[in-house]
Amino acid sequence: MTGRILLLLLLLLAACGAPAPRVEDGVLDLRGWSLEDDGMVRLDGSWDLWWGMLLDPAALGEAPATVRVPASWNGQEAAGKPLTGRGVATTRVRVLLPKAQPVALHVDSVATACELWIDGAFVGGRGVVSPHRDEGRPYLKPLLVEIDDPGAELELVLRISNHHYRKGGLWHPVLLGTPGRIQRLRTFYRVLDGILVGSLSVLALYHLSLWLYRREDEAPVWFALFCLLAAARTTAVGETLLLDVLPGVGWEAFNKVKYLSLYATFAVFTRFLDTLLPGVLHRGWVRFAMVGCGLLGGLVVLTPVEVYSYTPIVFQTVFAVLAIYTFVAMARAIRAGVEGVAWVLGAFLAMMVIGVNDILYANELVRTAYLYPIGVLAFVFPQSFMLSRRLSLALRRVEGLSAVFRTFVPGQLVARVAQEGPEDIALGRARAETLTTLFADIRGFTALSESMTPAALLGFLNAWLPEACAPIRAHGGFVDKFIGDAVLALFDRAERHPEDALAAAVDMQRATDAFNARAGTPVAIGVGVHAGRVTIGTIGSRDRMDSTVLGEGVTLATWLEGATKTYGARVLTSGETVARVPEGRFRLRPLDVVRVNGRPLPVWLYEVLDAEPEAVAARKAATAEGLSRALALRAEGRFIEAMAVLDALCAAHPEDRALAVQRARCQALADDPPPWDWDGAVAG
Repeated sequence: MTGRILLLLLLLLAACGAPAPRVEDGVLDLRGWSLEDDGMVRLDGSWDLWWGMLLDPAALGEAPATVRVPASWNGQEAAGKPLTGRGVATTRVRVLLPKAQPVALHVDSVATACELWIDGAFVGGRGVVSPHRDEGRPYLKPLLVEIDDPGAELELVLRISNHHYRKGGLWHPVLLGTPGRIQRLRTFYRVLDGILVGSLSVLALYHLSLWLYRREDEAPVWFALFCLLAAARTTAVGETLLLDVLPGVGWEAFNKVKYLSLYATFAVFTRFLDTLLPGVLHRGWVRFAMVGCGLLGGLVVLTPVEVYSYTPIVFQTVFAVLAIYTFVAMARAIRAGVEGVAWVLGAFLAMMVIGVNDILYANELVRTAYLYPIGVLAFVFPQSFMLSRRLSLALRRVEGLSAVFRTFVPGQLVARVAQEGPEDIALGRARAETLTTLFADIRGFTALSESMTPAALLGFLNAWLPEACAPIRAHGGFVDKFIGDAVLALFDRAERHPEDALAAAVDMQRATDAFNARAGTPVAIGVGVHAGRVTIGTIGSRDRMDSTVLGEGVTLATWLEGATKTYGARVLTSGETVARVPEGRFRLRPLDVVRVNGRPLPVWLYEVLDAEPEAVAARKAATAEGLSRALALRAEGRFIEAMAVLDALCAAHPEDRALAVQRARCQALADDPPPWDWDGAVAG
């Protein structure tokens, strides 16, 4: 079939020069034509005909009638009598050559069996020619013959029989040329058909693989089926590659492949358009195409070729109606601004124009050629580009959504609850491990919020949070969530997450100081840090999930942040966290030993002095030794001695709230002594 394209191009080029001779009354005069310079010729014209007879080529005399070639027998007349598609005939053409030279003859598929005789000698054939249906054997495949030593006149005789098809005769051109030209043309036929089949097969496998990985989009699988069916049909027409690969395929099976592939291709084509452009085609029309092609295919399966060879008449009508409707529907969609329809319409129009050409050519209303492969290519490659573009846009949207998703759910958290990526997130996924939790909150936020409009408040938070949270990312942590003005962050770097969290807490305070230097509304924050067991997972419902972090690590970090107000500290951490940090990494001051609800063991509280302004840090550092001494005395139950130490420190540093808190606690313990088995911790 692809060969028809090349043939058409060659003929169009030839038409630009001198017109080729035609067969007149069974004679083709080529004495003024050079097969080398002017090219090959089609043996078009009126051939001698002996209808209803299979004669000995050597005994042919004057022909009683002529027949038009290329054309089917159907509808022609011979000696005033109408011909039918079925029957037998002997045809002849005599060619007057310009000189004695080797020539070659290319006889396209003859319906449905033929014998070729040249100068009275049998040179080849297709099928078994017989006047009886039971003895005849149909076989459609082009015939190529080379004549090495012809004379000045070449007599070609074709004996033809057709008992198995609705159309008979020579309805494809017969070509005559030099062996080199004919062989090259035949090679082109086969190579181009092979390229088309290979290209369609590769495209089919590619788009099928796309669908296997993303089955919610049906367009690629329908496109893959369309390509496979188009490839199957290509093997059954033109050079009939199917018969080369499977030479034992019978006449019925071969025709069933040819017809079924045509109807299935059109049905799949319609379904593909429906999935590619959802809503553009009315569902009723899509069902009409699918059901109509299904019924035609059913006739092909259930009936012999003599019956279903008439189905193209119905199909051509369905094709024309659906083509007109589809064009109108897509034109309306373009006017409505539906994205991507213009691309599809352009390819669709090219395919439809070529489809109309093939229908007209099959009905012998035009003398062009079958252009089916051009139509397939005109549609397939733009649609492949369209699908690739759609996939690219989808991936771009996914990447954009993933970027947005990462702003809501940190990648480090996703890696714990969905190891295969965001799409693997499921309700109830959880993982427990030891991490360091940081909890920060603005002090006096309620009063601050009441003094601002909602828009101004959001603007303030969105100005402060990026600067305050930058140290978290800089030290390898991630924000789990924002709770109003509060920040809950986790640190997970192996062996150093406590150090990272404390460093981030210090830098958050410094970043807030820098923000306050520029902002009209200064803020103060407290930060609590604790290293302990947490559980990371998902909670919610199937239609609305959220990530969460639970456990003592979160509970104690939140409690420590609240305690910063009690002790007048910027950053508080626990003794368990301090034990995991290299000694001397931070300047620390012990503040208290407390009992926190839900924890069986007391918690040591430490103030991170690096987070304070340098002058404040220096003053507090000067009290660290004395405060440690007072805490030790308190633990031994020597409350009066502890108060004496604290009184001296408070006198020197009256602004230090932590000293006053310890003085008051020692006084309370002295007034109401604890039990004898007291562990030295006070209620938090």
